[in-house]
Amino acid sequence: MADLPSGWIALGEARQWQRLMTSSSPSLRTRFYIVYFAIVIAVLVVGSWVLAQFGPLPAALVVGIVLLAVAASAVYVVRRAPVTEVNFDTDQVRTNGKTVPFAAITEAVYLPVAHRDRTDSYLSLDTHSTPVLTLCLRSSKIAELDAHERMLVAEILRRANVAIPQSKRGRTNRFYDPAGKYEWMRHPNNLTRDDAIEYVLHTPKSGEAWRTPPPKKSIWIDEK
Repeated sequence: MADLPSGWIALGEARQWQRLMTSSSPSLRTRFYIVYFAIVIAVLVVGSWVLAQFGPLPAALVVGIVLLAVAASAVYVVRRAPVTEVNFDTDQVRTNGKTVPFAAITEAVYLPVAHRDRTDSYLSLDTHSTPVLTLCLRSSKIAELDAHERMLVAEILRRANVAIPQSKRGRTNRFYDPAGKYEWMRHPNNLTRDDAIEYVLHTPKSGEAWRTPPPKKSIWIDEK
C-alpha cells in the first residue's frame, strides 16, 4: 500500500467503552458490574443515613450531588480514554500504554452487538490472550471507520498473523479433519486474514461478516 503515514497516528474510535461493550472477556464485564453495584449500594447507604438524620430534602440533595459527580466522572473517563494509535514504520499498535507488534495479532473476530433498533458490527483484532484493537465497521449511531482508515486496517491485517484458531487435535478431528480445514465451525466468529481484509474494505450493508465459499460438495457437481 502506497503513501502510508509515518510515525504514530490515531486510528478510529476504539476507546475503552467500546472495548467494554464488545469484549468477549468476562473480566471486563465483571469489573463493570462490580463498580456499578458498588455505586448503587453507596448511594443507598448514604441516602438512607442522611434521610434518617436530616430528613427527605437533604437526603435528596445529597443523592443528587453524588449522582451528578458519578455522571461527570463517567463523561471525563470516556473523553480522556486513550485513542488507539498505530505505527507503520515499526509495525506496532499502541493502546492504554501497551505496545503490540502487528505480527502478534493472531485473531480477527467479528462482534455483532445487538440493540433494540439496530445491530452494530465490530471487528476485534486480538492476540491469543487479549484484544488489541476494536473497530466499529457498521453502525447507524456510532462513528464507523472511514475509507482511509479501512485501508490502514487492511494493511495491518496484511502484516499480522491472523488465522482461524486450531483446537487441540484430538483423536476424532485428527482422523476426520487432519489439516484443520473445518476449524472455523468451532470458531464461527473468527475470520481468516483474507476474509477479514475483504470484510474491512467492503463491509456489507447488513454488517454481517461472510466467509470464503466452502469447497464443492462433490467432484461431480459444478457449483457456480
